[in-house]
Amino acid sequence: MSFHKTVPLVVFDAFREDSVEPLPSGERPSSDEVLWANWGPSVAGDVTPCFKGGFLFRIYNPQTKVWALYNDTYVYEMHASLTFARDAQLEPLDGVPLLREDGQQRVSVVVYPMETVSILRGERQRFRSLFDGKPLSPAYLQRTCEAAQQRVHRAQEALARLTASTCDEEVLAVCRQHRVLFIDPSFPPCQASIDATGKLSACGWQRPSEYLPGKFHAHVRLFRRPVTPRSAQRGELADSWFLSSIAALAEDERYIKDLFRHPSEVAAETLAEEECGAHRVLMNVSGCWRSIIVDNYLPILGNQPRFARSAKDPCELWVSMMEKAYAKRSKAYSNMASGDPLLAIRDLTGFPTCRLDAKFQESVADRAQSDAFFDRLLACCENGHLILFSTPGSSDGRSKSPRYAENGVLIGYAYGVLRVARVGDERLVQLRDPWASGAHWKGRWAPGADAWARCPAAGPCFPQHGPQDASFVLDWEEACRFFVGCGVVFNHYHYIDYRIPFVFQGGVAGLCLEVAVTEPTALTVVLSSGRPARLQDA
Repeated sequence: MSFHKTVPLVVFDAFREDSVEPLPSGERPSSDEVLWANWGPSVAGDVTPCFKGGFLFRIYNPQTKVWALYNDTYVYEMHASLTFARDAQLEPLDGVPLLREDGQQRVSVVVYPMETVSILRGERQRFRSLFDGKPLSPAYLQRTCEAAQQRVHRAQEALARLTASTCDEEVLAVCRQHRVLFIDPSFPPCQASIDATGKLSACGWQRPSEYLPGKFHAHVRLFRRPVTPRSAQRGELADSWFLSSIAALAEDERYIKDLFRHPSEVAAETLAEEECGAHRVLMNVSGCWRSIIVDNYLPILGNQPRFARSAKDPCELWVSMMEKAYAKRSKAYSNMASGDPLLAIRDLTGFPTCRLDAKFQESVADRAQSDAFFDRLLACCENGHLILFSTPGSSDGRSKSPRYAENGVLIGYAYGVLRVARVGDERLVQLRDPWASGAHWKGRWAPGADAWARCPAAGPCFPQHGPQDASFVLDWEEACRFFVGCGVVFNHYHYIDYRIPFVFQGGVAGLCLEVAVTEPTALTVVLSSGRPARLQDA
């Protein structure tokens, strides 16, 4: 039996991108200098930030005389206390206690992530305030986790009345037939899917329709914005290697979007399954293509996905769903705590990959080998192959050097190569920097550095570089100092991909393959084993 895939796939509007609209926003703060970064309050009124920089906002509605507080953070609970004069006419709301003592009136409330709490009704007047942002308390975490678990259990019980199957495809078919939301039977929303070892704390699982405010529900899509290397934001999980692979593939959005298309290539199938809260991600598993089905439950902490998520849009799901599908492939989120970005790219695209760490290290010490290896990378880049440079992990002593933080280069990540070029005697490399932080590259070829004036021919080779372009240029010697290895993805377009499963019996292959060609043809043969994803194929 064989399965083949032709790339690129036919493009459909399978993701409802034509109907994407801007997210609704509430009233703007009174100060033009500070805007909320996330959802915004759920009530209208005059808005004032409580802290420099935002985080907590006070809202007063002059029509209803209602005072409210909005917590614009995901990771803090805001403890607020407002003190008024003894004769102030105040009506506490929503069970908020009003304490009268020492000739004053005080209301105290805790506002949790993304919550808007109406605290009292009364005229606008003078008051004293005390605001304190604290880490989420164990009580809050336990309460929200238990509430989410109860909702999941009720949904599972309702689905169990419709089918007793544990097959993903069969359960999804039943859900489509009865128009109910899909719950993954083989990777259920429970703690074992996060971590069965107990290393990661428990949290609740919720669908977007549960953790997002109602005004956002109609705007939820897999894709809402252009796919770029900066689309993904890392969460709590130590899977920077996987996020690096996503960033590298996002240089061409086709690599990302084709993963989510239904195997039938019929857009209606993708849409019908999405209506049931199900998504498919096509992966190369042990050498064979497999359509991995996941539901849209996500581990939630502080009203946002706990792990990887969209960097700019809470209603965009593709980053979280891709990570979840890979977690399912890995049997648990915790099993993604370390890995090789090249192997993740191989699993997501089927492309052959090759680690060149040994050659990279040899080039550090030997000028002749260094020159030859640079030319090899130059040829790979000119052939359109994807190259990744890796920084040392936190357990590597080299990561302790201050040069990484000073130049905004993150440890434990991989950086995609945009261009390799020889300009006179200079050997230059341009890297994508999707993780740009406060510090920026300060090397010999930093924006505005003297090297550009001394070698004007380099400018046309790198017309765009710097923080605004999310990239930086460095010479080969700098690359050898900052990075510890690299690898190549032999990506191709317009190719025919055949996957033929077979087994070895007693060391003898169960398949003999004859390939006949009628004209010069480039072939790549890959022998894949069924070993775990973090191990290199044979």
